[in-house]
Amino acid sequence: MHWLSPRNGPAAKDRSFWTQTVAENDCTKCHDPHASDYAPVLKDQPLKLCTTECHQDIRKAAFDAKHKHKAVTQGRACVNCHTAHGGDLTKLLKDKPIDICMKCHNKPIEQDGGKTIASVAEITMPGMSLHGPLREGSCGGCHNIHGSDISRLLAQEYPEPFYASFKVESYGLCFTCHDKQLVLQEQSDALTGFRNGSTNLHFMHVNKDSRGRTCRACHSTHASKQDIHIRESVPYGSWELPVSFTASKTGGSCNPGCHKSLSYNRIQPVDYNAPPSKESTTP
Repeated sequence: MHWLSPRNGPAAKDRSFWTQTVAENDCTKCHDPHASDYAPVLKDQPLKLCTTECHQDIRKAAFDAKHKHKAVTQGRACVNCHTAHGGDLTKLLKDKPIDICMKCHNKPIEQDGGKTIASVAEITMPGMSLHGPLREGSCGGCHNIHGSDISRLLAQEYPEPFYASFKVESYGLCFTCHDKQLVLQEQSDALTGFRNGSTNLHFMHVNKDSRGRTCRACHSTHASKQDIHIRESVPYGSWELPVSFTASKTGGSCNPGCHKSLSYNRIQPVDYNAPPSKESTTP
């Protein structure tokens, strides 16, 4: 099968906004005009061909990274995501970034060692609350696409376990966009809507010396049916703990599997030490 469609073949430079300079000047930089061991008559394997002389920074990211992206290092390599000659999208991408990623990540991906990368097909479903970078159409807001020294190809640190002792540096990924004061200030009247009166409930959940809840305890990393991508349930070992969050004009409530039903109110704070009334007692 030909690796490059006619749309992106040699004539693409005549009608594409983005054109690969080497394709404009000399086809034999990449192709052997007579015969080759590599389709389509390439002089070498795609990744080596692209990165030996030109894209050396990508080669370093792809090969030197602790965590490698197989879409970059194996098989079709660079041309899994990029057109070689010319294209209508910046960086010679074959499609919009999310659409490229979803060609693989719309289903679980089995890894060496028995691990599985979960599907993120939910980001393409209508009516979903998308995480900020995804609303802007880019997985690259959180992931280093070519390779990373951090697990999950993340661009910055983020705790891998569900529970984690809180350290600012462990949440470098989140604090790239979100104000770290969200989990540093115990009291606030405006910093977050997730507060009981002025008690910052982000601080209460996350900022702990042991068993601090990571963001994924309440928020779906990629997308959710609820606003602010609140989770419907939380994977916890072999369990799916329900979150059962309900928003109100002045706060909200949840009835999760990790604690009893609780509510919060920004205007009239709930007294968590008061004995429950009959109306508020859950069966």
